[in-house]
Amino acid sequence: MLFSTVYANMYLWIVFGSVCVSVAVISSQKICAKCRYFLYHSNTKYGKCSAFPIVRPVDHTTERRRLAELLVTGYAPPIEIPPIDYEYCMVARTDESKCGVDGTRYEQR
Repeated sequence: MLFSTVYANMYLWIVFGSVCVSVAVISSQKICAKCRYFLYHSNTKYGKCSAFPIVRPVDHTTERRRLAELLVTGYAPPIEIPPIDYEYCMVARTDESKCGVDGTRYEQR
């Protein structure tokens, strides 16, 4: 009987210790939702990261057309600037060249 209570107590200490360690690991992780670069995105459950804007290539055909119209008519149509889009946090955290699993660009809010 005494032998089983010793093992039961030891088991409880092991379970308690593993729970404490797992809570400490979770609280020390760099969570995107607590980062200053995190942007809430209404269409999905994942947010976007303002540290990594998506760069769109410049359409040189449109630029040449604007220049030609400026040279011919003296007036150029306004430049259309596309809206800035950002990478999803999930993409940034899985790509080691960006934030990665370690959260290299993480900054507390």
